[in-house]
Amino acid sequence: MKERVEVNEKGLQGYHSLIMSRSTRAKQSAAVEAIQEVDTEQGKEKEKALVVEEVDEILDADDEKKKNVKDAGTIFGFSLPSHVRMVIACSGLVACFLIYGILQERLMTVPYGLNGEMFIFSAFLVLNNRIVVVLVAAGLLMAEGQSVVTSVPLFKFMLVGFTNTIATLCQYEAL
Repeated sequence: MKERVEVNEKGLQGYHSLIMSRSTRAKQSAAVEAIQEVDTEQGKEKEKALVVEEVDEILDADDEKKKNVKDAGTIFGFSLPSHVRMVIACSGLVACFLIYGILQERLMTVPYGLNGEMFIFSAFLVLNNRIVVVLVAAGLLMAEGQSVVTSVPLFKFMLVGFTNTIATLCQYEAL
């Protein structure tokens, strides 16, 4: 599916801008050196070789992206437009929040046991919720073959995690 790239003198400038926007620093430096040597015949050949190599890599990367997007665009083997997939995803998310809210309210407002006691330890529920979320997230990461350890220092997550936990605790207490 990859097209063969033919490079001529006039087309080099277009390829230069494409390469410079998508390349690593080392490859950009090599391209700049070749551009500076363009006055010599050897420099022109070196530049053409770099351009062809870079464009081939870009086309390979684009083909891989298209393949991944194509694979992601199917649901149960049916190919759907992106706006339909978005509606399905949003509907599923809203349905999950609705079920979670109904179960949460039932847990906190319905009496339990022989004496009809109410559940009063909302901090225990929040703790269990967070443990399950961490285990599910770690399981999904491992299933995808990704690392569970993050390169971002954990203290950068602390404020978000703390405020989310306090908000959830308040949410349970409000019921």
